[in-house]
Amino acid sequence: DQTHISDPSEMPPLSSYPSVPPASGPHNEVTLGAGIYDTPPSIDRVIHSLEHGAVVVWYSPDAEGEQLDAVREFFSGPQGNRVIVAPYDYAAEGDAGRLPAGTTMSLVAWHHVQGCADVSLPAAFEFASRYGAPPFGQRQYEGEAPEAGAAF
Repeated sequence: DQTHISDPSEMPPLSSYPSVPPASGPHNEVTLGAGIYDTPPSIDRVIHSLEHGAVVVWYSPDAEGEQLDAVREFFSGPQGNRVIVAPYDYAAEGDAGRLPAGTTMSLVAWHHVQGCADVSLPAAFEFASRYGAPPFGQRQYEGEAPEAGAAF
């Protein structure tokens, strides 16, 4: 679940992970920084960030509109210091490289995945405020990241 792999070419296929998108499992030794990504980031680095308490807001590559703009804008501010927002599009990985049918946004933290039919800032904020480490404001951390709060 927490295996670090130094050579990204040795990463197992996404289909071998227990969830789509992955919420834990073998990953790169290097984390991926929080931020807004226009292209799919290195998923092996994303998984390591989850181990440190990151939350990922994955969206379908064909998602667009005001709600996606709102998510991207909101998490580009200081409240996004532990959130990664990116398209989930790893076509070479087959079905495991796409969000499940009927899902436009998937919210992921270590061992937690929530699929959403539509992109929704309220849903993304609620998930991130519960499972991101450290949590927002006075909320209590509900996640399971083994290195919650570590830098990424």
